[in-house]
Amino acid sequence: MGTLNLGSMVLVVNVPMDRVSVRLVFGAVILCFSSLWQLEEKPNDICYLLNMILTGFVLPVVSCLELCLFPIFLLVWSELEAQELLVLKGFSSQLMLSSAVDAVSVIFWITLGTDYGVTILLYRTQFLVDVVQEKAGRVLVLDSIKQGNAWLGMDVLIFNSWHWWTHTAGIQPWDYMREGNKLYKDMNRLVAFYKGLNTWARWINYNIDSSRTQVFFQGVSPVHYDGREWNEPLKSCKGQTQPFMGQRYPGGLPLGWVVVNKVLSRIKKPVRLLDLTTLSQYRKDAHPSLYNGIAKGLDCSHWCLPGLPDTWNLLLYASLTS
Repeated sequence: MGTLNLGSMVLVVNVPMDRVSVRLVFGAVILCFSSLWQLEEKPNDICYLLNMILTGFVLPVVSCLELCLFPIFLLVWSELEAQELLVLKGFSSQLMLSSAVDAVSVIFWITLGTDYGVTILLYRTQFLVDVVQEKAGRVLVLDSIKQGNAWLGMDVLIFNSWHWWTHTAGIQPWDYMREGNKLYKDMNRLVAFYKGLNTWARWINYNIDSSRTQVFFQGVSPVHYDGREWNEPLKSCKGQTQPFMGQRYPGGLPLGWVVVNKVLSRIKKPVRLLDLTTLSQYRKDAHPSLYNGIAKGLDCSHWCLPGLPDTWNLLLYASLTS
C-alpha cells in the first residue's frame, strides 16, 4: 500500500509487484535499494508503470504538489505480460482527507506490493533548508537543515531545489528569511539560494557515508515564459508544438544553474549532477500551457506527463547502472 499526503489529502494506491526495496524522497529525493544489482536491465520499459500511475490516478494531485517539476523515478522493473498490465490498470485507489501534514513538507510514498517490496517515498521540502514557525511568522532559515535527519541511512539520495526560490508575494510559503540571529523581510533570491544550498552542501559533507550512499542533484528545470530566449519575442510556451531546433539555445543558462554548479564544485563528498537544464531548454513545447486543468493562467514551468521527465528518468537510470 502507498500513501500520498498532500496537506489535507491522502491518496492510497495498491499495486501488486515483487522484489527490491526502494524508497524515493523528493525535495530531497531519496531512493533506498536493498539490492541494486537485482535491477532488471530494461531501460525502454522503465517509465511505463510510473506514467500509467501518474496519468491514470495521481496527476490532478501531482499538479497541486508541483511534482511535474520533479520526475519520480521508477528504477525497479519486472517484465509483465500484456494481461498482467491490463489487470494492473485496474488497481484500487482511494482518496481520503487528512490534516496531519505540514503544507511545506509533504511525504508521499507508493509501495508496490510485498513481493517486490518497492516503495517510492517523497519528502517535499522546496528549499532543502528549514521553514519554521516563529513569533514573526513563517521563517525560511538559511543556515538550518534539521529535517535532514529524515534522509539518513539511505542508499541513494537525489536532491532538487530552485523553482520555489523565485516565488514571491502570496505564493511564497514563508514570511521572513533568517541567517544566524538576523531576520530579513527578503533578500536577492540568488543570494538566498546560494546560502541555502551551501547549508545543504555542509550537511552532505558531515552526514553522508559515500561508501554506502550515492548522492545526486537534479539540475535546474528551465521555464519558457519569455520567447526572447529562443528568438521569438512575442511568444511563450502557449501554442508551441515543436522544440527549439537551433544548435545553441539563445537564452543561455539560468542563473540558478550557475549557483548549483558553483556549490557542487566545492563540495567535498561525491555528488553527481543530473544536468538536465540544456536539453530541457530546447523543449519549449513540453509544458501544460493552458491545459493543466487546475491552475489559472499560463503554466510554462511544469512539464506534461508523459513527456520530458521520461528523459530525465533515463538519465538517472544510466547514471545508476553505469
